[in-house]
Amino acid sequence: MVLLWDDYGFKNGLFMSPKNYRKYIFPWLKQICEAAHKRDCKIMLHSDGDLMEIFEDIINSGVDVLNPIESTTANPEYDIFKLKKKYGDKITFSGNLSPIMLAMGELSEIEEYARRLIREVAPGGGYIFGSGHSINPAVTVDRFEAMYDVLKKYRNYPIKVPK
Repeated sequence: MVLLWDDYGFKNGLFMSPKNYRKYIFPWLKQICEAAHKRDCKIMLHSDGDLMEIFEDIINSGVDVLNPIESTTANPEYDIFKLKKKYGDKITFSGNLSPIMLAMGELSEIEEYARRLIREVAPGGGYIFGSGHSINPAVTVDRFEAMYDVLKKYRNYPIKVPK
């Protein structure tokens, strides 16, 4: 696995226009992906923010895994549940559990969202469970354990998570 860390977006859109992304970023990203794939390596791209305007470009570049699919962007279309339905056979999704929720949420809220992610995004493969960014210092042990306990309980295929 080759990990690329190259943010392209803010919570409310891209750092640059899609035109400039396609001119300056896409060609080298595609070249890196092709070189990695020739060596049987997968590519995971970490890029924060709302990437909706270039989502298909990221897929077409050859990226295998996109991290983190932030749940806190301003764009309601940049939603892991919608993206899984539309692109789930083309790319693997990673993350999405809000760092804000992990730091300040109720345990029941964390557990329910973690169950929903596994129930709706993991079936059929193409999902790596995790935070929508990082596990920051504000995350208490009990909140982390709430997330992790859900993962331990429901991580095995076939996925069977009750509503």
